[in-house]
Amino acid sequence: MPRYMFSYSIETPLRATEDVTFTHGSFTVQLGLFHPLDAEHIPASIVVEGRNWVEANAIGMEDGFGPVLDALSLHRKAPAMLQDLRSVVKAETGTLRRAIVIESHKELNPVHIDGFTTREVQNALDANRIGRPALRWLRYSYRAIPVLERFVFAWLAFENRCGTTQVARPCPYCHEDLEPFPSVNRDEAIRILQSREPQLARADFETSFREWWRELRSAVLHGGRRLDTALRLRMQAAMNRFRPAVEEGMQKEAGFRHALPGLRVNDGFFQTNLHHFLEFVCPPGTPEFAEAPPVPQFEGRNAPPGTAGGVTLLDFNESTNW
Repeated sequence: MPRYMFSYSIETPLRATEDVTFTHGSFTVQLGLFHPLDAEHIPASIVVEGRNWVEANAIGMEDGFGPVLDALSLHRKAPAMLQDLRSVVKAETGTLRRAIVIESHKELNPVHIDGFTTREVQNALDANRIGRPALRWLRYSYRAIPVLERFVFAWLAFENRCGTTQVARPCPYCHEDLEPFPSVNRDEAIRILQSREPQLARADFETSFREWWRELRSAVLHGGRRLDTALRLRMQAAMNRFRPAVEEGMQKEAGFRHALPGLRVNDGFFQTNLHHFLEFVCPPGTPEFAEAPPVPQFEGRNAPPGTAGGVTLLDFNESTNW
């Protein structure tokens, strides 16, 4: 299968007097601990096999970078979070090569409050209408964090909001009732969801809740489930249902008439990633993984086809099976 080299940025305070390389299985992970990109990020690269660059990237993120960053983070008790994909090159020969280069633009924008917000929050505090700890977990979920962490905090808010009820189940052998145990109050859970989905039937709720509980919540909190892009998408889809329902119920109880509605989290962080598919000429004798060139700049928008400095900007759709 084709082999690809992926270059990423990693958010971490870890530094060293030289760059470091780790190997495990078929993966070689290089960390630019001596050449940080800025005060908060270091460069990192990995070589991965895959049928195309998208598949290889998913494998590299989870199976390649994951164990290295987990082990290094545990050893130094320091965070190491894989952040932005910067470039992709393919193992090729010859002087005409291709690469994917990503331009990331980040902004941190203030989230403004006005007189309505100030008065409504103060009124809720005066009337002691702020419910906790569910609200605390919601607040943690509003940070600019990956989907996995956001799901955990949002789910904890959901569970706290639902409360617990005693469940008694019969023994599968003697059929006598076993000792009752506390579990999430599903009657309250469906009531919360029906506040936004009034047509939600009990059977459909049970199907969704069972899936969330077994395949998302328990998979994260108790392990045993591979974390990949598909699972993250399912987490986001689940959050888009239960978190707004929790929020709206708590906003209503607090007496907030002008609170932010909808699914969007107002973390103040705005990022755009511009993906470019490039074809470029490199000198004879260049190793199999060439260094990705900078994106050529043209008048107006970067619109293919266009060539500048020996670099041609291709239609990104052509990279699907690259």
